[in-house]
Amino acid sequence: MVRQSKYKDYLVFNMPERYDSELANSYKTEISKMISAGQKKIIFDFTETKIINSPEIGLLISVFRTLKEKNGDLIIVGLSENLQQIFSLTKLDKIFKIYPTVESII
Repeated sequence: MVRQSKYKDYLVFNMPERYDSELANSYKTEISKMISAGQKKIIFDFTETKIINSPEIGLLISVFRTLKEKNGDLIIVGLSENLQQIFSLTKLDKIFKIYPTVESII
């Protein structure tokens, strides 16, 4: 189940603790619908996420590219120390705007 909320002009997707291919497809479909409807500011909240894998990384890159083409904005929040290390090793921390919490976004 895709969990989402709003924060200011941003649509916040609360990423699950565990992620599988079926859930990846659900998120991809929902996010595509929202972008097609004009949503250009998206936050991925990884507060509950323990492990990030290829489908999630692929989703992030896909959404980033789509939003970039539309002059949109993608922000990542709530990375645990483990996830921060993964983002650093894969250089994703150089691509994405990363904040500790949704509320810390200016």
